[in-house]
Amino acid sequence: MGFRDTSDYTPVAPHYDATRNIPESLLQLCYQRIFAQADFPRKGRLLDAGCGTAQVSLPLIKSGYGVVGVDASAAMLEIARRKLAPGDAAEFRVGDVRSLGEPDSSFDGVVVSKLFQHVGNWQSAVDELIRVTKDGGLFMHINEKGAFKHAVRRQFSARCRERGYTDLYVGIRDRSQLGAYLIAQGAAALTLDTQDLAWEKTITYGTALEHLRLKLHSEYWALPDEVYDLVLQEVQAWVRAQSEGENTVETMRPNLVAEVFIIRK
Repeated sequence: MGFRDTSDYTPVAPHYDATRNIPESLLQLCYQRIFAQADFPRKGRLLDAGCGTAQVSLPLIKSGYGVVGVDASAAMLEIARRKLAPGDAAEFRVGDVRSLGEPDSSFDGVVVSKLFQHVGNWQSAVDELIRVTKDGGLFMHINEKGAFKHAVRRQFSARCRERGYTDLYVGIRDRSQLGAYLIAQGAAALTLDTQDLAWEKTITYGTALEHLRLKLHSEYWALPDEVYDLVLQEVQAWVRAQSEGENTVETMRPNLVAEVFIIRK
């Protein structure tokens, strides 16, 4: 099932967890800080909107929360289901985050990660998530910063911009707009420091090239095939010109970023 103006991760589902892996222990620490600061109950019903393979909600499920995950890709959801243990209170379903079909105020909180750049008319998705969240419930926007901006990807992006391809996402372009929109809808922002929730991630230029060959990065899916192939050839030539070529190793130090809001109605 497809949804209009929504990125569909089905083609990259088999590679997703291997290439976008946030340490679960850091997610657990992040949620502990959020819940302590918000005085959030230890049990409840949470929505994982755009859940993918349930990376960000799996720690919540293991902590005893009931989770409903919604995503546009059945293939991603099947991977999520395989992660569940007997007795886990979780359900994953195909759906459009702009039209959930859930009653008003049916969730104690919502968690979102890397969703709104992939959804056209992202404001309608935010409105829908507010609608299904209880007054006083949490809106948690979790992302990792600095996990993918390695040199090979920067080279690819620069060559896209040179050709005029600068607006590649179907949804939000500036993430600061999300917080401003939520506050305009009456939400209150919580201040949370997560800079210490960091880890090291290494990648070889050869692996980075393989990720591009597999088209794992959704921001480039809007490129015509012939343009994508040409840019890839140029980046491959750039890699081979480096002293260590595809064996070049780059180390990144990503950290978790959590934007947290209390919904007010």
